[in-house]
Amino acid sequence: MSAFVRTCTLALCLGASALAQISTGTIVGVVEDSTGAVIPNSEITVKQIDTAETRVARTTGSGQFNLPFLHIGAYTITAAAGGFKTKTISGISLAVDQTINLKISLEVGAATDRIEVTGVAPLVDSATSSLGQVIANKVITDLPLNGRNPFALGLLSGNTTPMFGMGSNLPFIAGGGRFSANEVTLDGVDNNTVSNAGAIGRNGIAVVPSVDAVQEFKVKTSSFSAEFGHAAGAVVNATIKNGTNQFHGTAFEFLRNNDLGRQ
Repeated sequence: MSAFVRTCTLALCLGASALAQISTGTIVGVVEDSTGAVIPNSEITVKQIDTAETRVARTTGSGQFNLPFLHIGAYTITAAAGGFKTKTISGISLAVDQTINLKISLEVGAATDRIEVTGVAPLVDSATSSLGQVIANKVITDLPLNGRNPFALGLLSGNTTPMFGMGSNLPFIAGGGRFSANEVTLDGVDNNTVSNAGAIGRNGIAVVPSVDAVQEFKVKTSSFSAEFGHAAGAVVNATIKNGTNQFHGTAFEFLRNNDLGRQ
């Protein structure tokens, strides 16, 4: 599969970043020289490892760049500018609904000279004020689940409380809100069942995807931005696995009956 290349000017990227980024991630940052002076018009290239999809942007006069709507996964990012050595940083892991803020320092030299940086420390989302936790794919596939409902693992997040009954299949409440005030999305699409009986509100998940289909999801419990204004409790952002350049698949058998519990 050939690499898919998409180029956007910084003006377009900045305009796009104002829209919802529920099931994707964003990489922003600034490019500087060794003295801390910004480097405008630097070329920033990000490449997703699994798909070889590439995005390109350029820094503004203040040395800043913005690459929104990136699929989650592992990335490398390359910064290049005239009169400076080209720098590539690998080992960047982008999670659902995460904004990574990078400061890239370039050294004076020929652009043909390259500097490779690997094994970066885990990056903290310092660009937003929301509180939440990502439930990673390894957790979803490795931990036991009653009924294979991946959203049951939302209880691993802080500020969540188990909930049973109440006519809802979402097994927790969070952020101090009622179960009918939660918002569940699947790849950015509304995934709630709506009840008009009694108090109008959301009462559960419309589609519970297979455990093997979910890449990861994030439970946001407070201080989320206006794009999530539909919720007064918690926001659950789930994303389905994307294809990659390597063939892969999975198989499972699910059996549960009363005979297994007899002695």
